[in-house]
Amino acid sequence: MEYIYYIILSIVIILSFAIKNTNSKILLILLIVTLSLFSGLRNIDVGADTLNYYNIINNIKNGVYSPNVEYGFIVYSKIILTIFDNPTYVFLITALIINSCIITRFYLSGSKKTFPIACIWYYTFLFPQSCNIMRQYLAAAIVFLFTIFLERKSYRIFIIAVLAATTIHLSAIISLLLIPINILFSRDFKRREKKKLAIALLLAIPIIAIYVSFSVEHYKSYLLSSANNKIGVLNIIRLAIAFFYIITNQSNFTHIKHCGFCKVKNSNLVPITLCYVIGIVFTSFGYYFTTMARLGLLYMFFEPIFVSEVSTFSKNRNLYRILYSILYIMYFILNVGSGWSGLSNYSFI
Repeated sequence: MEYIYYIILSIVIILSFAIKNTNSKILLILLIVTLSLFSGLRNIDVGADTLNYYNIINNIKNGVYSPNVEYGFIVYSKIILTIFDNPTYVFLITALIINSCIITRFYLSGSKKTFPIACIWYYTFLFPQSCNIMRQYLAAAIVFLFTIFLERKSYRIFIIAVLAATTIHLSAIISLLLIPINILFSRDFKRREKKKLAIALLLAIPIIAIYVSFSVEHYKSYLLSSANNKIGVLNIIRLAIAFFYIITNQSNFTHIKHCGFCKVKNSNLVPITLCYVIGIVFTSFGYYFTTMARLGLLYMFFEPIFVSEVSTFSKNRNLYRILYSILYIMYFILNVGSGWSGLSNYSFI
């Protein structure tokens, strides 16, 4: 079913533009369900990691727990298996949670005019990996949705969400970096309060380091060398576009205005741009260290927001449209055309 990519892409385009024009919650749910059924009902030989996760979940069902799987994911899977007694439901419910968090987050970001571009970009560039690195995607998607609470200055809720996500995959702990980024670009905090935050973060570093050290044995693969040893042309283009935005919008970066992660205000994309750059850097490291790119997964979720905003509202929007069209075509040729992370030969369970 190599044509499945085009079928789902067509559905994503139709529904996302319909949501933009009608603001229909029913169509929003339909879009989420479509993506979730596609990824959640995949066969065990679809994707690079599906068979591995099928074995992990089967082992959990039989009471055999891998030391490399976080306790939160074990409990989560156990609850679903207790209710349904079928590993397929773990895949399906996980897909539903992932796509609900990400698509809802796009829906709540800025203007509805940007929603279709964000969804199309997510589907082509980011969606395939949700079928491979399932635990990490689940953790990152939960944190991504809860960045809404950074805009509302509900830091306790956000921290609780991060800690909960960390029990699913330890890499979610790196999401705490979003707190100082958000506060730095907020006028609601005085300089003295920002200094207190800096001191608190410094004191928290040893605690985080101790916590991570207990699980470091499980994540040695993040430091294993890769045979590629190149940054990748797509990431060079991504960085170039992001830095072009920074250079052409220096006033936003040098004269800090309030701008949040949730509602984009006055096209001020400073925190989103910084997160996007962090994501690109981690993705680039992945060419040198086998799975380091996964640490930047959450930050790459901001790419569809950045792309859609600069292509819709920026003063150089026509240039961004051309640049990102070129990037999209290149990715399509290099990745979608060569397997799309193992999903091109798709079949249902």
